[in-house]
Amino acid sequence: MPPETSGPVFTLHVGTDPDAEVVRLRLTDEHGRQLGSNQVRLAEHKAALWQGLFDTRAFVRTYADSIVFTDRPATATELLDQIGVFLGEKVLGPEILKALHKDIYHRSLRIYQPDASKNRLAAAFARVPWEIARPAGQAALFERNLVVRMETAPDAASAWRRLRRLRTRRCGCSWSTPRRPARAISPCGWSGSSFSISSITR
Repeated sequence: MPPETSGPVFTLHVGTDPDAEVVRLRLTDEHGRQLGSNQVRLAEHKAALWQGLFDTRAFVRTYADSIVFTDRPATATELLDQIGVFLGEKVLGPEILKALHKDIYHRSLRIYQPDASKNRLAAAFARVPWEIARPAGQAALFERNLVVRMETAPDAASAWRRLRRLRTRRCGCSWSTPRRPARAISPCGWSGSSFSISSITR
């Protein structure tokens, strides 16, 4: 577990829509004030970039010293920089990246996202190395003393169960949990692409 920091705490709220293949991100400060937001459609970016983001180690191991992305053999450092710039400028977006990158003192970033077991897109984003995000030609977030930690957003049923237990302890009442219709979650993949999220989340 990353060490606790004494500086400001930011929260990145990650919302995933596997059916639309869209991710929505929102950054707030420790007082809940919004500092930036971004929406990303997976189909608008090359599949190889998503592969590098969701399985960075395998991506670097596969493409280091190759000329797939450059006109000369790419080093592991260059590949990491490329994925970091994609993560920072395209996924986080300019507003969020600016807010996280502008300071150098110790800060922490909580990644608050859906339970990875709920859909494959959430599972893929649980693998993202957020700390390597960077503007082009500049230092990565981890090099600017930003510590990242992951948290899972509670679903409505879990929140209701906690509220029911609390009310029961306070007044001795009994509460029933409202039933929700079951919702089928289909695997998320890209049409017309040989790369799919399902292929890396098995």
